[in-house]
Amino acid sequence: MSGKLSSAERKQLRKKQLRERRNNKNDKTKEQIEQDAINILNEINDVAKKLEEKEQAKKKTEKQLKKAEEEKIRKAEEENVVARKEVEEKARREVEVKAAEEQRLARVVERKAIEEEQRLKRVTEEKERKEVEEKARREVEVKAAEEQRLARVAERKVIEEEQRLKRVTEEKAREEVEEKARREVEVKAAEKQRLARVAERKAIEEEQRLKIVTEEKARKEVEEKARKESEAKKVAKAVEEQRLARVAEEQKRVRRQKIIKKLQKESKAVGQKLISITKNLLVKDIQFGKEIVNDNKNTRMNITNCKNIKVQIKNLQNYRISLIEQTENSVNDLLHLCSKGGKLVKCNSCTNGVWGSEEVISYAHINTSQGITYDIEVNNNVFTIKLNGVFLRRVIKKTTALPNIFLSKMDDKIIVN
Repeated sequence: MSGKLSSAERKQLRKKQLRERRNNKNDKTKEQIEQDAINILNEINDVAKKLEEKEQAKKKTEKQLKKAEEEKIRKAEEENVVARKEVEEKARREVEVKAAEEQRLARVVERKAIEEEQRLKRVTEEKERKEVEEKARREVEVKAAEEQRLARVAERKVIEEEQRLKRVTEEKAREEVEEKARREVEVKAAEKQRLARVAERKAIEEEQRLKIVTEEKARKEVEEKARKESEAKKVAKAVEEQRLARVAEEQKRVRRQKIIKKLQKESKAVGQKLISITKNLLVKDIQFGKEIVNDNKNTRMNITNCKNIKVQIKNLQNYRISLIEQTENSVNDLLHLCSKGGKLVKCNSCTNGVWGSEEVISYAHINTSQGITYDIEVNNNVFTIKLNGVFLRRVIKKTTALPNIFLSKMDDKIIVN
């Protein structure tokens, strides 16, 4: 039965079933017939209920299927809309990213071009600067190399000899101490070693004390002898200076006569020309071994036969020292020292009016907090220069000429020996 039965149809069905049962069960009693009728009616009602419940379940299922289909269609449409929006958004972002990347690449290319141009400019400037510096450095090195080499060779020989003598002395003293200790260790037993070492140490200390006393006594004797010799030399020097003074006075008289004759020959010269003619012939005699203060930067001091000159500088930033060979016909600056600012000094020479190569010397390693004192030793064609007692430079002249004139700045203190 596919559809729902109406009340009339159910009644007809019950009547039909009753007739059939009556025909089939004539032998049954009335009560049985009634009971059977009730049972049949109950079964019919159950069947009808089941059919009705099944119909309702079918409608409910169809309704749910329809709703699920509609929901599926709706979701599919929403998913299509979202997918379309995502595609459009993705395309838009790709276009924006591509445009931004093109702009970034353009900026990068432009920046790299500018940086490359600046780099090439810096490289060119650096190369030119290095070439100029290298050229100047080579010129300075070539000019100073020979003089520095000769000075280093002489200085190295002196240092090597001092070091050799020091090593020989130290080695000898060490061998003597080791031999003495070895003999003492061999003679004495193990129990007496500690006392032996104490005794040895005391003996060494006493020996050193005696040695120091002996050396001090010998040193004082040598100093006393040197003092006596120095006094004798000073006396002899004073006599020689007096003799030289007389000779110098005679030489001055002769020079004055020559000046007068020269001025008579140059009677037409006036003003600055006359000053330049007479300046190179007039000098000031000084006393060797006595400290003097220069009262005029133009004072030309007579240092003939000098061996050593000490100059205490007044102005550390502006000073000049010149050792000159002066004759009646020429003036040659054999050694010229000139301040160059800071802890730098310029050293060169001038011969026949032509200045030689200039060397700039640094004395940054020397303490100048207490001032500057130059000590210049003159030994034939070699000038040995010390600053505050520290060796600074050794200058070797290419000529055998000796200085006889000294020039410095005003207020400098000078001692000539």
